[in-house]
Amino acid sequence: PSGSTVTAGTVSLASCWLYNSGTVSLGDTTVSGNTVLSSGTYTFGDLLVTNSSVLTCTQAYIVANNVTVDSGSLISANGKGSAAQSGSGAGVSSGGGGYGGIGGIGALSGSAGGGTYGSVTAPVSLGSGGWGTGGAGGGAIRLEVTENLTVNGVISANGAGGGSGSIYNGGGSGGSIWVTAGSIAGNGSISAIGGNGQSNGGGGGGGRIAVYYTANEYTGSMVAYGGTGYQAGGTGTVYTKSGTQTHGDLVLDANSRSGGGTSLSGSLEFDSLTVTNSAKPVIPSGSTLTAG
Repeated sequence: PSGSTVTAGTVSLASCWLYNSGTVSLGDTTVSGNTVLSSGTYTFGDLLVTNSSVLTCTQAYIVANNVTVDSGSLISANGKGSAAQSGSGAGVSSGGGGYGGIGGIGALSGSAGGGTYGSVTAPVSLGSGGWGTGGAGGGAIRLEVTENLTVNGVISANGAGGGSGSIYNGGGSGGSIWVTAGSIAGNGSISAIGGNGQSNGGGGGGGRIAVYYTANEYTGSMVAYGGTGYQAGGTGTVYTKSGTQTHGDLVLDANSRSGGGTSLSGSLEFDSLTVTNSAKPVIPSGSTLTAG
């Protein structure tokens, strides 16, 4: 029932769906087959995703002592955000969805990519959909890990591509990944990439990633660039902060996809700002950005 609490000990999950209408508290949990978590809060002891499994989330808040994603396995919110033509940054008239980055424009008259919204440092929003019967935005994953997060596989909240219904379909924007961990390690991938538009549709803007840690031995990638299309989507934001930093570091990396920009609104301050590979930061009137 709604508002109820479900508590269990050591659990093995394979090929199942957890529907959460209250609070689900599990002990040490191994995901060894494709499993779906509905939107909600999940508390684990240790969580292991293994055996080339996919743990699919829409808007999940996962709390655990340790989280391990083995090589070949995924925690995925790909395409689980707002549907085509919906969301705070929905694409207009063949445009791609926006979120962390501005969506790319398409070829139709009056086309506009969706705008940016949400938080650089505490991202929880869903990605937005592209125009037409285009791609959905990425979902939202929140990981609160008391001890160690090890990612040798993939954690992703990518936008979906524009699909094949029309050459004007826009891609969905990437979604949100927000991690707090004692330590982070592994050589995998953490991504919130925009979905590709069709040939005359705009690419989805990148999403937002924020990672807080005490110790960092992670050698893998963290990327939030935009999708390709008539115009590529703007790059999203990748923010990291160690326990000893005051303001943290922001990286804007467009993966050499020159397209929509990245609007940085409000009063923002970082220990460092890296802009690379054709990223285009935009500072709106009245906003301030301080780095270094």
